[in-house]
Amino acid sequence: MAAWLSGRLQFFTQPAALPLVLLLLAMATVFLLGNDRGHFYRGGAHDWNSSQSLAFAENLSFQHGLLAFHYQSLDKDGNHYYKGLYNRFPKGGYALIKLAILPFGDNFGAKIYAARVLMLLLFTAAATLAYLALARLVGSGWVALTATALAFSSYYILYYSDKISNEVTIDLFAVMLAFHGMVVFVQEGRFRQLLVKACLALLLGWHVYAFLLPFIIFGLAGELFQARAGIMPSPGLTSQIRQWGTALLSSRYLVLGVVALLVGVAILAFNFAGEYFALDGKVPLRQLPSVESAMYRLGTDAEFNDEYAEHLAWGAFLENQFYRMGQMLYPFLLSPFDNSWGVDKARDSLAVAAGALALTVCYIGLVFAPIKHKMLLATLAISGFCWALPLRNSVAFHDFETVFYVGIPLVFFALITLYLRKLSSRQSIAAVAVAALLLFVLSAAEMARIGHDDGEAAADAEMVQDFKVIRAIVGEGSVVSAPLEAKPWSSQADQFGGAPWAMPYFLAGNVIIYENIRGDGNLVNFLIERHREDSPALLTPGNRRVFLYDRAIYDGQYDEATLGSPLITSDWNVYLKDGSLIYTGEECANTDTPFFLHIVPLDVNDLPERSKEYGFDNLDFGFGDFVVRSGAPCVAARELPGYDIAAIRTGQYTEDGQLWQGEYHFER
Repeated sequence: MAAWLSGRLQFFTQPAALPLVLLLLAMATVFLLGNDRGHFYRGGAHDWNSSQSLAFAENLSFQHGLLAFHYQSLDKDGNHYYKGLYNRFPKGGYALIKLAILPFGDNFGAKIYAARVLMLLLFTAAATLAYLALARLVGSGWVALTATALAFSSYYILYYSDKISNEVTIDLFAVMLAFHGMVVFVQEGRFRQLLVKACLALLLGWHVYAFLLPFIIFGLAGELFQARAGIMPSPGLTSQIRQWGTALLSSRYLVLGVVALLVGVAILAFNFAGEYFALDGKVPLRQLPSVESAMYRLGTDAEFNDEYAEHLAWGAFLENQFYRMGQMLYPFLLSPFDNSWGVDKARDSLAVAAGALALTVCYIGLVFAPIKHKMLLATLAISGFCWALPLRNSVAFHDFETVFYVGIPLVFFALITLYLRKLSSRQSIAAVAVAALLLFVLSAAEMARIGHDDGEAAADAEMVQDFKVIRAIVGEGSVVSAPLEAKPWSSQADQFGGAPWAMPYFLAGNVIIYENIRGDGNLVNFLIERHREDSPALLTPGNRRVFLYDRAIYDGQYDEATLGSPLITSDWNVYLKDGSLIYTGEECANTDTPFFLHIVPLDVNDLPERSKEYGFDNLDFGFGDFVVRSGAPCVAARELPGYDIAAIRTGQYTEDGQLWQGEYHFER
């Protein structure tokens, strides 16, 4: 132990120590500048994956067989099932997130903050490993520092640095861990260390295979070439095959490949077996949700491929990838681009050209660079393609996958800085490295500035606090009806906490979420609403944005004795109560048919601009969006606008004709 510690401390007496210290100081800015880490509200895939991964981590437990799932729900007969099974990824990343948030109980904001800090720690660790690996390869801490600072200051790297997800920062740390193991193995022959690092990395994410594949292929090719060079002249074909076979079977690169493959198979077998048994063995293996999701990403969904054929065409796909690579070359502060592909053709073409040029410079530069182990840098530069090409159906639609082209700017800037060092002094290269660090710090500051919105942050803080109160009331095993959408990424989704999957995160564990509709009263214990109603059922009167209701009391508000006389009597009776129209039906027939609702105001100037030419406000709706009770009698509640109303016209139509309609005029 003392010898190991002495060896570690000895590093800080080496020339590479000072650049590393400066890198770590610069990395501290990503912790200091983020003033909204306890919220979800950032847009795009950032919110999506952060809320989703936190829900997975919260639900991860031995009680549920270490399954990754969004939430538990009920069918109409009251049977429990898992919603959103997501077991195609290794669970190591979710386990790390679980450990980070475990100490904070129901303090949702603190848990979000802790998970984001974990991501930033792993982001810093990834940058550190990249620096250490490059410093070994190029023989200069200042060159490695320049390349690392510039590569990690791009838009994609910084924007997704604190996204809570095992698909980005955790995977980025994993691939850099494996890459550092590769460098140490090639330079020092420490194969056991490489195996351990590769296996640990595979427990965190699959992107490691994109680094292992070219490394193993290049390594095997090199060993076979050396074996061929050692063969005596004209030894005969049989002898050549025997020697090549011996070289191949004794290769540690082959051992690495076999071990990595077996580890991956074991992880998938464990994950898919758990999902199979969670579904009571009633779903064939090929039809498991996680298997189907994985196969879709491998391009097996013909319908999806046809729908997005133009976007997935190889020409368009590769052009977009070179565009992303071009963006990765620029520190965010200096980037002439944004992250919107297809907005400006001239700008897009410039980024595509920059990406293609960078890749060309990497491989031509490696031929002439004074570097001993060029194969490792070649592996680093091509690894992004080793992931993108077979997983085109995933990469094409997820811009965060751009992070894994990080090898290209690392190699590109390392080669450029090496060339500059050849033309100048060491002091000049140190100055270049410091300038690169400054660009990183300023880029991180700019990203923090544009990513913060005081209004959104305040709203999200209120949402987090409201759910803290709700969770204190809602006990384990309770059934909560909440307005979740089947497709939470749609514009109609009723999102909570600024993110599509925040609701499953806030109610994770053994709380059952009755999805989409409020369900039958005998199944549901509580209702969660975005709209506040002053009723005896309200359990959270102090909340600001999200409100909890007692289901039994809430249902009682819609008894006929409570509602009074209907405004309209037809297939559905329509009542007016507390500023909402209440629709009741003895049976839930035709609830799939849209309801039309036209509101005629006393003053046409009260209408929105889009409706003034028609003279009425169109509030057409679907039953499922406003259902209060889905069992007999069925009840839906549609809130009315706040202006004075002269008349309402409502009913249902189908393509075949009218189901029912009614009209009511208010007396003034």
